[in-house]
Amino acid sequence: MKNIKPYSGDSKVTYDEAVNRKKGGAQKNLLLKNAAWIHGRYDLYHKHFLSLNLSPVLSVLCPTVKLKDVLLSMYGYNAKAVRDIRSDIYKRQSKATKEFCQYCGIEEVGTMDHFLPKEEYPEYALNGENLFPCCSKCNDLKGEKDPSLFLNLYLDQLPTTQYLFVDIGIQNNDLSFRFYLHNDGKIDAALFAKIETHFKELDLLDRMRIAADGAQTDFIYRAKREFIKGLQVDFVSIVQDEVKYNKQYYGDNHWRYVWEDALVTSPVFWNYVSTL
Repeated sequence: MKNIKPYSGDSKVTYDEAVNRKKGGAQKNLLLKNAAWIHGRYDLYHKHFLSLNLSPVLSVLCPTVKLKDVLLSMYGYNAKAVRDIRSDIYKRQSKATKEFCQYCGIEEVGTMDHFLPKEEYPEYALNGENLFPCCSKCNDLKGEKDPSLFLNLYLDQLPTTQYLFVDIGIQNNDLSFRFYLHNDGKIDAALFAKIETHFKELDLLDRMRIAADGAQTDFIYRAKREFIKGLQVDFVSIVQDEVKYNKQYYGDNHWRYVWEDALVTSPVFWNYVSTL
């Protein structure tokens, strides 16, 4: 999980271009009739996006059901405006942050999340600052829930202090993993509370456990090979160097590198390897 760079274009201009591409008719006339209200909402969003606090944007309802339906119809994953926004955001990221959904750090990106849910805030269905690339799993789990439960990885700056940990154990003669969150007091309490709800609502601790279960075979093979050669200490040093390097690019609390570091420093892990 890592902060990413937001859309660099002018969201209001992008929206207007999408309206202009619509063929004439009742829908386009309705959008043009309400242009002043929509532009005002975009200006408000951008102002508070820059101030890193979207709270003042909330609690304003769309004027009519008809307008809401038309605004929602403007959004489509393959619509030109969305393709352009997606392309701009994608180009701005590092290679590491392009690879995986930053809501979870597990799955590949394949959809766009509306940070403020589009059903409640249809005017922001095409707002580039409100669109976040993520995996379908996270998008489905986030759904139309209260956005205050989730990290906004454009705005909420993630701590560099470790808050994700994993216990290594044995269950039914196999390795078992338990991911958990912990604040040692160095992370702001409000931010940590949001990290906790983000992880809970997206079921991240269990999803990380499942990902670790799937990744363990290759890692155990590497460890066993070095253990047989008497190079356990060297292997630990190599892995810890790799972890330190990868955390620079994938985030200080990326599940895989927290897990790998926990494995090589766990007596339980090395005792398990020695019995194979």
